[in-house]
Amino acid sequence: MRNYRKVLKIRNYEIKNGKKDLLDVYNHQLANAGLKLQESRDITISDFNKTFSPLFRKISGFDEELYIEYIPSWKNCTSENEIVERLESKISTDFILGTTSTGPHRDGLKYNYLSRDFAKIASTGQLRLISLVLRVAQSIFFSDKTNKKPLLLLDDVLLELDNKRRMKFLEFLPEYEQIFFTFLPGEHYNEYKMDDTAVLNVKDGELSKV
Repeated sequence: MRNYRKVLKIRNYEIKNGKKDLLDVYNHQLANAGLKLQESRDITISDFNKTFSPLFRKISGFDEELYIEYIPSWKNCTSENEIVERLESKISTDFILGTTSTGPHRDGLKYNYLSRDFAKIASTGQLRLISLVLRVAQSIFFSDKTNKKPLLLLDDVLLELDNKRRMKFLEFLPEYEQIFFTFLPGEHYNEYKMDDTAVLNVKDGELSKV
């Protein structure tokens, strides 16, 4: 990623200044770094779906699994030479726009449900649920990879779920090192307390124990 961004920054600088002399060199460098990045993203998202998809189905109660589809800018390009050809075909467009118009910096993601783009048909609540499950899945995913427990920060998230999904959400939280919840005044937080839970009140920027 760092190498790709470095080359991209230089290539964009050359384009903005109308210079073409070294573009061939930068095209090959960008293609080399970008191809590795694209391959890594494809593998990682496929691996992440093994955690995210079944987790979302359990919490949401959906009949089928929702999964993340990776949409690379260099779709169907599997070699450095193919990507260089793609970059060369876009040079005129790049000079008009003043920037590199194709590459991993323009990759996309789609939430696929029953072969449909779920983001276009989902309710606001369902989209919010996706964002919450993504965070939980991310915590589980990194815990599995690093063997370290996460520190979780849950800022008013329970308010946005109905009671059934709220309990499901809490049920599937990963093992954590520490967890922080925030609640608005008057909310019923006692049902989430444990024996070692510390409850703090924030007023005028100061903390006090409840």
